[in-house]
Amino acid sequence: MRTWFCTIGLVMLCCLALPALAAEKAEDAPAPAAVVKPVYQIRTDRSGSQLNWLTGQLEAVGIGYATERGKMAKQQARATALAIMLQEARRALPGIHIDAATTLAAVMAGNESERLLDAALAQMVPIDERWEPARGRYTVVAVLSLFGQEGITYLGSKGLVAAKAIEVPMEQVNLLTPVPRGHTPQKFSAPYSGVIINADHVMLTPCLFPRVLRFDGKEIWGPSMLKPAAAVSGPVRYCANLQTALNEKLAGDSPLIIEAIGVGMGSYPVLNVDDVLLTLMQHKYHALLDRTPIIVTLGQSGSD
Repeated sequence: MRTWFCTIGLVMLCCLALPALAAEKAEDAPAPAAVVKPVYQIRTDRSGSQLNWLTGQLEAVGIGYATERGKMAKQQARATALAIMLQEARRALPGIHIDAATTLAAVMAGNESERLLDAALAQMVPIDERWEPARGRYTVVAVLSLFGQEGITYLGSKGLVAAKAIEVPMEQVNLLTPVPRGHTPQKFSAPYSGVIINADHVMLTPCLFPRVLRFDGKEIWGPSMLKPAAAVSGPVRYCANLQTALNEKLAGDSPLIIEAIGVGMGSYPVLNVDDVLLTLMQHKYHALLDRTPIIVTLGQSGSD
């Protein structure tokens, strides 16, 4: 009888201990990884491509349709979608602006064009794929970084071998009227962690290697000042607006903020005399303009 009671007691203890052990194992087990939603803006109801300067990538979509409903239909549709996606990206690459006057088409000219195109397209990364069996449709979204060793700036930097400072004719410089006086009021104190050019109030078209101009069209910063590593990684990044750049600390905790007073050749921010002096003084003593990437804002809402 005593043995029977002992056996019952052991069973009850085990039953009581099992939930506790399970709870311990549940606590020790790693939490499931959060699902990361792919980041892109291009529409996916049709094949195409677009430049997304805010996320820094070329986006391309390919859609393939299955010709049959058999076992291999999905694989056939996917292969078609991938081929169309690459074709769309191939069309877009030559038109990307290195600077205001030059596109990648200039770099890709000649016998090397196909090899350079293929090398760039090999870096495309599929980030979203969808199969719709009822419609026999497969969609692929892929991206290619604009910046970095595996990005488009590496290819674009090949067109900067003889880059020199330029002077833009005043008929190609559009200034705000009236031009603001004095340097931009600063939110932070020196030493500065980076540079934000606030172009929220001017119509600026992004390019890979912009130049920063004085009020009279003369260049104060551009590709001629870049070290090779900065040229390859990309000397600028574009942001929707100033507030976003500050919130996300894209130029560090204490950036120098300078207001663009206009645009040269559509893509180059122009600064007034006081901001030029302030910026060049900081660069002289702290090499501020070497702290790339410089952030350029585009005056868009956060949802754009």
